[in-house]
Amino acid sequence: MPAQWTVKKVKEAWNSFFRAMKSYKKNPELFKDKPKMHEYKNKNGEFMLIFTNLQY
Repeated sequence: MPAQWTVKKVKEAWNSFFRAMKSYKKNPELFKDKPKMHEYKNKNGEFMLIFTNLQY
């Protein structure tokens, strides 16, 4: 379902941020800048929405 994919993508984004922060704290010289939290997309922006064969 599209809602499940949306939640999955948000979870992936937050996990990526936390992994980057953990790595940054250990080795900040590997980064150009401190990792930042993800921002909301523009209201008129685009987002990939995935439909599966489980749609009704």
